[in-house]
Amino acid sequence: MKELSNLLKRQFYTVIAVKKYILLVVLIGIATTFSDPSFIAFAGSMIIMALNYSVIAYEDKSKIGYLIYSLPVNPKKYVLSQYIYGFLITVLVMFITTVIFNIVSMFNLQNLEQITLTTTLISVLLISLVINTITVPIGIILGFQKARYIISSLAILPVIISPTLVKIISNININISENVLIILTLAGAAVFTIFSYIISSNLYCKRDIK
Repeated sequence: MKELSNLLKRQFYTVIAVKKYILLVVLIGIATTFSDPSFIAFAGSMIIMALNYSVIAYEDKSKIGYLIYSLPVNPKKYVLSQYIYGFLITVLVMFITTVIFNIVSMFNLQNLEQITLTTTLISVLLISLVINTITVPIGIILGFQKARYIISSLAILPVIISPTLVKIISNININISENVLIILTLAGAAVFTIFSYIISSNLYCKRDIK
């Protein structure tokens, strides 16, 4: 447990190391929400992308793989720490998204039309799922430099389509309550994340860091 805690602390130290870049992305993301209400999810997606993408790039540049294998740390715990970090970031960003949505709604800064907080949060969650369970594993397994084009595409694409995703989810006409929809989305995300972790941890243990 202490190993996992230290690994998580190291990741947040990395965030502090690149705080200027992340702060810039956060400010740009929040600013876009006042041009179109569907961009609220875009703002959340940008923050998730920045917090994950910058950490992958910084750690790869710092040769984190050599450090992990030189310390008495189980490589699978390192991979697990990445997933826990992704989960914590997702929760944080969903909270920020909720605050932004409520501010826009409260002061009537934009016409939200059919867009609801639920559809916005589900969009952010789905985009986070792609980034945390596909983009990040590729980065830690192959390395940022080797797979930088794939990682960049997978990190940026979900952010670009986030406004469209919000509108698509808002227009889906299904005869279930929002609470049930949230539960089904969370359950699906949990199952996909578990499978992703199992595959990623096994592949990382076989990774050649030379």
